[in-house]
Amino acid sequence: MASMAYRKLPELSDEFIYQLIFCMEDQANTYLVDLEEGTVAQSDHLPQGLIDEQPERFTSIPDWQPADGFRIMEKFVSTLRNPVFSTRLRESLALGKGVFRRFKNVLKEEPAIERLWYYFKEKEMKQEIYRWYEQLSEAF
Repeated sequence: MASMAYRKLPELSDEFIYQLIFCMEDQANTYLVDLEEGTVAQSDHLPQGLIDEQPERFTSIPDWQPADGFRIMEKFVSTLRNPVFSTRLRESLALGKGVFRRFKNVLKEEPAIERLWYYFKEKEMKQEIYRWYEQLSEAF
């Protein structure tokens, strides 16, 4: 967590939230919030040694793992009222490897349900960001 040297958290604007969502879903890279700049930065793109020299300047973004995405997919399926797609999506989740691709392929067959999914997923991820932000605020 950040020390008191950087008292101001970045404003939780729509743009900042969407940056966080993008970074949370990017499992290939590590991102940090730069509390001085109020931005999200890929840790590999920060100047060499800056994180070690000023660790209080940075904090981690909300933790997000593939299991979190899977949990949201299961939760979404449990809310669907369309029995055909509910069953098909549930089956796509039960097949193991390639689950995310299969799930998206089933969604593409019905644009209305696909829109519902993206709305649902965004809402769930925003809630995770709000929880993270609240914890970070308390630390300050």
